[in-house]
Amino acid sequence: MRFRPGAAPPWLGVPASEIVNGRLPLEHFWGAEARRLADRLSGTPDPADSAAVMLAALATRRPQESLIDRAAPAILAAIRRNDDAPLRILALADSLDVSERTLRRRCESAFGYGPRLSPGSCASKQFSWAAPWFARAAPCRAGGDERLC
Repeated sequence: MRFRPGAAPPWLGVPASEIVNGRLPLEHFWGAEARRLADRLSGTPDPADSAAVMLAALATRRPQESLIDRAAPAILAAIRRNDDAPLRILALADSLDVSERTLRRRCESAFGYGPRLSPGSCASKQFSWAAPWFARAAPCRAGGDERLC
C-alpha cells in the first residue's frame, strides 16, 4: 500500500524517519490486527477485492493524532514550488515561519528525509544529469563485462 508523502506516519503509528528505506511487515505496526487482515486477504484472489479489504481495514483505524503534521502539505508544496531552482533551506524555513531545525525535524518525521531529499525536492532531481549515462550503461552491463563499461 502506498500513501501520499507525509500521510503514512499517523496511520502506521511511527514517524517516517523510523521506517525509511526499510520493508517491515504490517504486523510490526498493527500486531494481531495485521494477522487477521492477512487471513482475510489470503482468501481474496481478486486484486480489486484485496484493495477493498485493505481500505476497509484502514478505515477502521484511527490515525495517531500526535503524528499528524498539518503543515506537511504546505512544506511539500513549498519544496515542490522550488522545483527549478536550488532549494534554499533557510528561505524555505522563513517562508513557512519555522526554524531550519524545525523544518528538518518535521520533514524527517513526515517524509523520512530532510527537506533536501523529501519527495519532490529539487535535490532529488540533481542527479538527473546522470540519467543518460545510466541509459547507456545499462545495456553495456547487461551484455558484457562490467569492467569494460
